[in-house]
Amino acid sequence: MFYSLAVSDAQTPYQMCLTHPFVTQVKESTLPKVSFAYYLRQDQEYLKHYVICLQKWQQSLPKKYHGFIDDMILEVKEKEEIFQRRALSELPQVDYISDPITTRYIEHLYASLATNNHAYIYASLLACPFIYQQLAQDVRLDTIQEPLYREWFSLYQTTEAKQIQQLQEARLADFCQLEQCTLESCVPYFTQSMIDEVLFFAMPLHQEVTV
Repeated sequence: MFYSLAVSDAQTPYQMCLTHPFVTQVKESTLPKVSFAYYLRQDQEYLKHYVICLQKWQQSLPKKYHGFIDDMILEVKEKEEIFQRRALSELPQVDYISDPITTRYIEHLYASLATNNHAYIYASLLACPFIYQQLAQDVRLDTIQEPLYREWFSLYQTTEAKQIQQLQEARLADFCQLEQCTLESCVPYFTQSMIDEVLFFAMPLHQEVTV
């Protein structure tokens, strides 16, 4: 299936995401709050364009696929965006300047959208929810002392992760059939998004953040 194929190709960035110092420090509640605020401000910008890409993509999709796009957008707006706004009101205020890494990731999403290939577009959008679900899967929330960091992980924890991923794989296979392309040809779009996720985690650890 697609995820085993894709993770095999993206093994290095995948493992780097799972063990990244940013993730480790959030788990241990040692990440400076100003760094978390910087991450969230950049993630706000990324998610804004993630939703725009979903909306633009939906316009070109057959109507039978519109429902799951609506669900993806709703999940961002009702979970992540709400958490971000509230968390940023509690964290140190940081100046927002679009980071080159954020810009790079967003440009990848739009480049995938420009292929007009439904399978490639979907594959590029799957890496983000996939890696965050993987990160949250084995986390013990009661061991995370900082409430905001504990809540951040809880956003992505679900007992239905395997079923969700199986549904995503089946949907991607449908798109491949529609576009007459292979799952293998979708992998580079997923892998690039995974690489961008690694850089996204590294970003707040290597920036001089202005408070």
